[in-house]
Amino acid sequence: MINLFIYLLITLLYTTVTVADQEFQGRGTLVQAQVIARHGARTPLTKSAASLLEGGAVLTPIGEKQLYDLGIWLRNRYKSKLNLETYESGKVHIQSSDFDRTVISASSMALGLFPKSARFHTNTTILLPSDVTPANIPVHTKERMNDVDIRGYTLCPLIREKLATLYDLPEFKQIQEKNNELLTYLGKNNAFKDYIKDGKVELKELWNVYDSINVAKTECDCSNCANSPICLALPDPSIKDYLTDAQWVQIIKVAHQVEHLKFGKETTSSLIGRNILNTILRRMDTSSPTFNANQLENFVFFSSHYPTLLGIFSSLNMIQLNPNTQISNGAIPDYGSAIVFELWMNNDGIYEVVALFKDGDTVTPIVLPCSSSGSSST
Repeated sequence: MINLFIYLLITLLYTTVTVADQEFQGRGTLVQAQVIARHGARTPLTKSAASLLEGGAVLTPIGEKQLYDLGIWLRNRYKSKLNLETYESGKVHIQSSDFDRTVISASSMALGLFPKSARFHTNTTILLPSDVTPANIPVHTKERMNDVDIRGYTLCPLIREKLATLYDLPEFKQIQEKNNELLTYLGKNNAFKDYIKDGKVELKELWNVYDSINVAKTECDCSNCANSPICLALPDPSIKDYLTDAQWVQIIKVAHQVEHLKFGKETTSSLIGRNILNTILRRMDTSSPTFNANQLENFVFFSSHYPTLLGIFSSLNMIQLNPNTQISNGAIPDYGSAIVFELWMNNDGIYEVVALFKDGDTVTPIVLPCSSSGSSST
């Protein structure tokens, strides 16, 4: 099944994305867009290095705005091309993992994609007060123990076995030794006492330290937010200033390097991305003899997590094929970043897939595995 998906993803897009109408010109008819996005900024999240089980975290106002802005971008890009002027049940599917940060991210995105004026037909009677925003765009979830698409990486025993092996590999120990000074310095801060062994933070637990500092910087260093309830509720907001600029750059690099090792191709192969890619394929499968593009959903959105996106990059070998992306340069997907798969029918009636990666204000064309260097039929 995964090979069929790779075969479908055959159109290479080399030019920089600018104005949507200019980019779409001459390509044919846009049939469908499927978007896999990371949730927005959230409160601190503890994560077990062994089991990947997590503590609670909730989306913050900054995170809500990030996903709302993503929804605005998606509306501007697809409103006319995919007939999204008004929400239509059956043509739009929004799916989220069953966590506060992802469900509210999906709802925030929907507010941008479908503003209040786009949620009702002209003659609809609205009985709610005028200052209330109706929450009438459904967000679908699966029970956490059954969510093999978005959160399969927490359910796979083989991934846990591979992680246990990873932490004992010479490569992992070399990274720890190379950064021993930083890990020892972190071990001096009582805020990180739960992750310290032999006087220093363990490399496999570095994510928890990085995340707590990153949340403090995100929620307390922005304009007009130093006294925000989110910032003041942090266990220790002052940790945002614990590291020098050089040390912060170093911890970002090392923490992201470890996450790439944990969820990248060498460790997990296609274990993380396979299920969600199969689901994406089923939603755009043009191989059926009775295929009818009018029966497809126009827009599909998955509210997910950074390992989900890393898994897709790894499964389709997109890291090696796209050295111009932040992910290919060792970063993890940022809050609100998204992979977009567009299904097109060209002027010859041939279906093609184009991929994009949106990271903040940067939209990067994605080169996909293909059977040739240009377009090909599916």
